[in-house]
Amino acid sequence: MTTPDELDTVVNSYLSDVERALTGVPGIRRIELLADLRDHIAAERATLDPQTGAGIRAILDRLGDPDTLAAEVRLDVSPLSPTAEAGPPSAAPRPALTAGAPPWPAPPPSAPPVRPARRMGPLGWILIAFATIVVVCLLIPALGLLALAHVEPVDTHSGPDPVTSNSTAAPTLSPTPVTSMRGDR
Repeated sequence: MTTPDELDTVVNSYLSDVERALTGVPGIRRIELLADLRDHIAAERATLDPQTGAGIRAILDRLGDPDTLAAEVRLDVSPLSPTAEAGPPSAAPRPALTAGAPPWPAPPPSAPPVRPARRMGPLGWILIAFATIVVVCLLIPALGLLALAHVEPVDTHSGPDPVTSNSTAAPTLSPTPVTSMRGDR
């Protein structure tokens, strides 16, 4: 009978062989592939009852030879693929693996090459500056007119309005002395 430690040693030996064979594959892709393999092997081991050395070897045989696996992965990884770039592994959930299926995703359909973005020349910057000036010059007066339309007029007259006052008394004139211009007193 094989002990669980011996079975773990067989699995770890296989994963070490795969890791060694993946030399030259970008680090992130290598880490993801090894994690997928480890998850797949653990899922398959959970279905074995009882876990035996022959059962573990059958799982590893279905996955394939480490060198063949690595060669297939190298064909799938192009220098411009997102997995070839450095950075943290994605937090996206991994799809569940089925028995006998390879533990890596199928390559995406070929897409047109991505062209680098063009830099904007001086004419583009001039047009952006001109458009900004036009917008600002139209927007500020429009906001001013809008603000004036909502302002209530202020009554600056301190006394009663003579037109609307209810006073019936006629205005009185006060007599003023008339003086002559000739100098008569």
